[in-house]
Amino acid sequence: MTPTLSLILTVTLFAPAAGAQPPNPRPPIFRFEADELWLNLHHFIFTAGDAVRRVMPDHVPYAEAAGVWQRGFQRFKIPLEETWKPYLDGRGTRDEALAALVAKTATEPRP
Repeated sequence: MTPTLSLILTVTLFAPAAGAQPPNPRPPIFRFEADELWLNLHHFIFTAGDAVRRVMPDHVPYAEAAGVWQRGFQRFKIPLEETWKPYLDGRGTRDEALAALVAKTATEPRP
């Protein structure tokens, strides 16, 4: 088979599947609405590290390995451990955890 024919067959067979969408896609778990996306990722990084550590106890989460907590995010670490971690452990609701996290970390709004 020639390379051209092989390419045509590959495109013909797999192109329709590439654009296929599931019939009822799930809504996103997180939705970020901010000018500074990085500033909203602290709880996501914490959650991902906790999830991996549950199956790989020796895993060093990215936030610790890369020094995220030492580079301007110190004020989030303890509140995440006190409010978000219990939610990840199955205690309380997400709304309760988020409300508690916001209460512990809220600052004055910027103009």
